[in-house]
Amino acid sequence: DEQIVIQAADALTGLLCASGTTRELAEAVVDVAGASPRRRFFQVLSHFVVGNDEAAERQRERLEYFGSAEGRDDLYRYNQREGRTLLEVLLDFPSAQPPLEWLLEACPVMQPRQFSISSAASMHPGEAHLTVAVVQWTTPFKRIKHGLCSNYLAALRPCASDGDTDAAADAASHVCGDSGDGARREGRANCIDA
Repeated sequence: DEQIVIQAADALTGLLCASGTTRELAEAVVDVAGASPRRRFFQVLSHFVVGNDEAAERQRERLEYFGSAEGRDDLYRYNQREGRTLLEVLLDFPSAQPPLEWLLEACPVMQPRQFSISSAASMHPGEAHLTVAVVQWTTPFKRIKHGLCSNYLAALRPCASDGDTDAAADAASHVCGDSGDGARREGRANCIDA
């Protein structure tokens, strides 16, 4: 939870600047839990394996294999077909200890999720209701995967009732919507692009 500041050298990166703790940036700015890394990630990650014990050597060899042309089919089965995220890859290869700067470069910026407004402004002035299907699926290897934003919204506490002054002051950063189960939910504005 070290405090860091990121400033992009190139305005085309999509991330002009951000600051906060490492955890905050990992949760809200970079897409460690949604993006699936490509072959080049495995090639470079193999150089960050720490240790000379048998486990570290096996992990280094596996990462090198996934990064090679010969390992392309196995990488596809392990990574893309399973929808494995960058975070899951790092957890699967604990001997790989890449520097934070490299990880931030390797991670894409989290993209806004788009939802349709399902309420009429004339019926609910000052509110925007969303209908969001909670995304969940099973991978070919029977792993349960969850949609990032829809599950985030579903896990939030219900919105404050009308007339709550604290809720009114916080309205700029929260959006309320229907999770599909009839319960109203709120979410961070940077998670939702209505």
